[in-house]
Amino acid sequence: TPSGLATSEGVAKADEKATDGATESAANGSDGVAVSQDKIAAATIPGASYGFGTPPTNPIPAAEALKDAKAFPGYLDLHRQGDNLLCEVKPDQLGKDFIVCVAISRGIGQNPAIGGMSLFCNGEDWLWQFRKVDNKIYIVRRNLKFTAKKGSPEDKALSLAFTDSILYALPIITKGPNGGYLVDLTSIFMQDLPGIGGAIGRSFDRSRSTWTQIKNFKSNTEIEIEATYSGSFGDTLQDPKAATINIHYSISELPNSGYQPRIADDRIGYFLISQQDFSKKEPDPLIRYITRWNLKKVDASLELSPPVKPIVFWLEKTIPFEYRISIQDGILEWNRAFEKCGFYNAIEVRQQPDDADWDPEDINYNTFRWITANAGFAMGPSRVNPITGEILDADVIMDAEFIRGYRTQLERYSQKEKPEEKPPEEKPAEGTLLPQNSVAATAFARYTEQGGGFGPQRNPLQADPSSRFSLCTVARDMTPQIAFGMLSLECSTQPLGEDEVKKLIKEGVKWVACHEVGHTLGLRHNFRSSAVWSLDEINDPNRDKTYGFTGSIMDYVPVNIVPYGKPQGEYFSPKLGQYDFWAIEYGYKPLSGGTEGEVAELTKIAARGGEKELTFATDDNADYPSPDPLVARFDLGNDPIAFARTRDGLVKQILPQLVDRVTKDGESYQWVRPALLSLYSVRQQAALFASRNIGGLYISRAHKGDKDGTLPLSVVEVQKQRDTLTLLQEIVFGEHAFDIPADLWNKMVDTDWTASGNYGLDDTPIQSQILSWQVSVLSRILSSTVLTRISDSERRVPEDQDCFTTAELISGLSNAIFDELNRLNEGEYTNRKPGINVYRRNLQATFVDCLADLATSNSGPRDCRVVAMLELEAIGAKTGSLLAGPAKLDSYTRAHLKDIQVKIQRILDAKMIVN
Repeated sequence: TPSGLATSEGVAKADEKATDGATESAANGSDGVAVSQDKIAAATIPGASYGFGTPPTNPIPAAEALKDAKAFPGYLDLHRQGDNLLCEVKPDQLGKDFIVCVAISRGIGQNPAIGGMSLFCNGEDWLWQFRKVDNKIYIVRRNLKFTAKKGSPEDKALSLAFTDSILYALPIITKGPNGGYLVDLTSIFMQDLPGIGGAIGRSFDRSRSTWTQIKNFKSNTEIEIEATYSGSFGDTLQDPKAATINIHYSISELPNSGYQPRIADDRIGYFLISQQDFSKKEPDPLIRYITRWNLKKVDASLELSPPVKPIVFWLEKTIPFEYRISIQDGILEWNRAFEKCGFYNAIEVRQQPDDADWDPEDINYNTFRWITANAGFAMGPSRVNPITGEILDADVIMDAEFIRGYRTQLERYSQKEKPEEKPPEEKPAEGTLLPQNSVAATAFARYTEQGGGFGPQRNPLQADPSSRFSLCTVARDMTPQIAFGMLSLECSTQPLGEDEVKKLIKEGVKWVACHEVGHTLGLRHNFRSSAVWSLDEINDPNRDKTYGFTGSIMDYVPVNIVPYGKPQGEYFSPKLGQYDFWAIEYGYKPLSGGTEGEVAELTKIAARGGEKELTFATDDNADYPSPDPLVARFDLGNDPIAFARTRDGLVKQILPQLVDRVTKDGESYQWVRPALLSLYSVRQQAALFASRNIGGLYISRAHKGDKDGTLPLSVVEVQKQRDTLTLLQEIVFGEHAFDIPADLWNKMVDTDWTASGNYGLDDTPIQSQILSWQVSVLSRILSSTVLTRISDSERRVPEDQDCFTTAELISGLSNAIFDELNRLNEGEYTNRKPGINVYRRNLQATFVDCLADLATSNSGPRDCRVVAMLELEAIGAKTGSLLAGPAKLDSYTRAHLKDIQVKIQRILDAKMIVN
């Protein structure tokens, strides 16, 4: 029954068989394990549970227990009996570790139930053991978080302090035909073991779930179930009331390969496994090992040798033919780094045959998978021995929407006729850009929402970004960058040809493939590497092309586009950077001299961390409120101000031609809105990057004595912070920062043409959209975190040196945002030509609110609170003077200033009461 409990009728019938079986067993001298009558009954009823009842007392022969069962011999000897899956646990398997890997082999096209996705519950691989206790087999998950030297007093104390986790207790049905212990695994796997139901808010339905595949091999067992979940789902299903998801379990023994763990170093970004060693005498009790493959030379005497066992990636047969070469090139690009540390052909690429009978989820195969989930992502998870850090298996997944997202932009632009086929004075036909509900449009929304950097999207079944299981969003988030680049090129004087379109797509595929394979080699993101060179150096036609134009392929780098008329370099960084070579050397270079010699050599390699090209910072430093302005996703160059001005220049070039570029005669204006929002969102993202200069601190992981190393923290140059404030005054807060023509706003319609035929048409909220862009920057630089950093920086900089202060920031913002108070001393204004335009009025009111919150709160430095109060008084006084002055103000401006004056006075009065 679905609940796993036997019916009374079934128990009665089973009792008869059990009695006969027990008698036959006794007559034949069977050594079957004693089993109680109710357990015997349960053992013969499909779907029954053996986790309840009294200990077994009567024997049952294996032949009876396995009647009508189909055998699957292999690593775990399995027997399928109706809806039950029985397993014979061999005596030599007791107490030995085995790893359980979980993946979705067929999903529903919705995160996190996407086909091909590996699942890592609680952020770790599962390392289990079978242990026999009385008449039960325990399945135990070992506690690997703590260790001590074997036999030491600490080891004995450890055994008393921490225990393993007993996950399941399976009653032994009988001795198996091969002398092992027969137990039922049904209650383990025929349930929501990976927790998908909790992640999608649905319940597992046992009555509609079944076994779909069982494969057994010498060292691994593959089990797959067709799991049905009940509840309401999205529109990817024919019937939204239920979803069936195929869950694949790969169970294998841990290899005994003589692998030598390699210690980690914080200057180089590898994924880690760690244990707390109670035998260590150092202040830091953690042992950290990097995750890496077990590469050994065939001939250690050779400077360049093939590995004993290369890393083989199989290209799944579902990958479109046109992208296979690009993906292969991206994977094999890493061989350049492995050759530097002595390995020839460390990585191989093979094509999965169309008639292959193995599964990509099989732990024995490393695959590059192609799925169609409309999710637009790629990821490169790996399976790792959690004791040593040895990588056992890796599967890169790329969703086809990643390519279609590119194609949506690129192929529509390629519809443009060639110049010789159309008179130059006629406007070429253009295509669509960023449909509102597309992956690209969603990604653009996240630019503003997350303060200019894409935070990793968390899968509820996966771990945080520091884990090798986290979802890498580089593929999806590159789509809007490509769209911006294509629009920039199409609005230039040079048309984009079909060959160039194909080149961009294939280079994009290669770049993402190389990035994701880097994860499978053990490498984390390096979000500092895009700041190694300046934009001029990146686009220098004489630049050395040995390496890419960033320090690492493991960064998130935008498409490299400069305003036309300037030198244009590569659109992508197609090769590994210097950091990538260095990181592979640290992780994979063969070392000798025993443990002490290896540690000394690794320390010597890591000591280069101060070199400019090897700079490193990862996810932990990329998101606000991290202090370093050079650590971000999709920034480019070592000067965020120059990057912001480049993006602003591109927007100004594109804007006059925007409508004609995205809408041809006979088409709806529906693409104007997402196109314009995309342009300003990219510009806004760059402005947010630059805003991090204010109150910024450069971080360095270099250790004391490292070559070219700097201090861990360095205050951003004072002039750069002032230049940033000037930039923001121009392109974010300025009176003409958003001079978008009126007729363009009238072409920005919000459309929604559904599959059922509904066709909505709505306007765009102009003022709220622009204010949201301004507030995102204003709230960042006036946050208590940033103000505290600026105030603290006054202590970090010697007193005899110039320094950017909180007083300078607040007064500078006030002067810029209320600039009209200094120049509207005369003249006559009307409601159609107001003294202060509506964007500025909204911004000024918001800025007063910000100062009020700062002045009356208990957060942030006290100096900032009192300076904010002083600035409010100054604004109030200037407002009063302007209202009483000779200028003939319009109704909007006068009402606005009067409101500001009254609000400030109330704030000042409220402060007195509080005190």
